[in-house]
Amino acid sequence: MDSESKNPIVIVTGANSGVGFGICQRLISQLATRVPSDTYPQLELGSKIPRLSIEPAEGLTLVLACRNPDRAEEARKKLWSFFDDFIAQQIRDGLYDGYAETFKKGLKIEFVKCDLSRSDKVFAFCDEIKKKYPYVSHLVLNAGLMSYKAIDWAVVVRQLVTDFHGLVSAPEFKLQHVGETSDEGFGYVWMCNVFGHYIMTKELDQLLRKSPSLPGRIIWESSSEAKPQAFDINDWQLVKTDQSYEASKYQVDMIATLANSNVLYDEDGYSRPSDI
Repeated sequence: MDSESKNPIVIVTGANSGVGFGICQRLISQLATRVPSDTYPQLELGSKIPRLSIEPAEGLTLVLACRNPDRAEEARKKLWSFFDDFIAQQIRDGLYDGYAETFKKGLKIEFVKCDLSRSDKVFAFCDEIKKKYPYVSHLVLNAGLMSYKAIDWAVVVRQLVTDFHGLVSAPEFKLQHVGETSDEGFGYVWMCNVFGHYIMTKELDQLLRKSPSLPGRIIWESSSEAKPQAFDINDWQLVKTDQSYEASKYQVDMIATLANSNVLYDEDGYSRPSDI
């Protein structure tokens, strides 16, 4: 990779499907325009001067961090096809100014294998990233799983009648496995949803600090299904609870909130400079 490039290098875990794949589509379509609509200037805390949340780029290195190579390759091909369709639609709508062709020359969509269920695999993934890339501008922690075994149809009917919005946005009818552990003996859901990503943030910290334009950013996705009542501090690896998914997302909320506070404020509670 060109060491002089300042184009974003974005890692997205679980990028081959669902929300992760949608994030990749959005990144490509937004950055392929001169002024991405998602990055219109917004005021930062303590500042009256607007600043873009990501600077205009003439390219992007998009790293698909996935476990299955075949599905990752299929996603990679679909993203290239999506980009071609995006340009064609811009031309049909009379909005095309040629910028996307410049962006396309600097666009790289690459796959690096990542298995969040094993700590050694996560460390191996981070080692590969350190070898291949001089910096990371954005780390999107999207991958996650729910280990469910059956559907409680009585709960489906109850939610359908009393809480339809909850039925589709935060369903309670999925019965989850209890006591699942990874090959290394960690709580399986906890390893995949919490600890694997935590290792990644610590291991890639220095590459994020080397981001050449704006400071490196970590986006750790949670869920509206996060429930504090599902979490027991004495079961922090989530092997005893029957709501391991909800508890894992609550842990993500707590860790990300604390980490964000540490970035924004010093130990005395004062705001840190906005350029860190």
